[in-house]
Amino acid sequence: MKRMLLPTILCVCSHASAVLSQSVGAEAGDRYQIGTPILTDLWVDPVRGQDARPGATRAEALRTLREAWNRIPARAPLTATGYRIKLVAGRYPAQALPDNGWMDSRQGTYRCPIIIQAADGRNTATLEGWLNFSNCA
Repeated sequence: MKRMLLPTILCVCSHASAVLSQSVGAEAGDRYQIGTPILTDLWVDPVRGQDARPGATRAEALRTLREAWNRIPARAPLTATGYRIKLVAGRYPAQALPDNGWMDSRQGTYRCPIIIQAADGRNTATLEGWLNFSNCA
């Protein structure tokens, strides 16, 4: 089984490769300058969370990355708000990830990006499975 430690910030956007490369030692000129995006937070806690909750705060966290991803509007560029999925420290089993790790049809923008972040610091959220991004911007 593949396990992934999530870096502090992973942007799912047209500049994802530049952000991902930051966590493995890219040159400073290759980094995505995030600026001041408009964001709605979605908290996820694999132990205390519940997918029926709003997910807007740590105390109201969702349980699965799957549910957080499903709350992001699909198939149209985000214009009103971006989304920051904040993963509380812990292990996220494969069944907490989108089906088969498939994350598709979300279109963040520079002003309204989609971010998946380990909320409690670098290498604190472990995904025990694969993530496959398709048709994401």
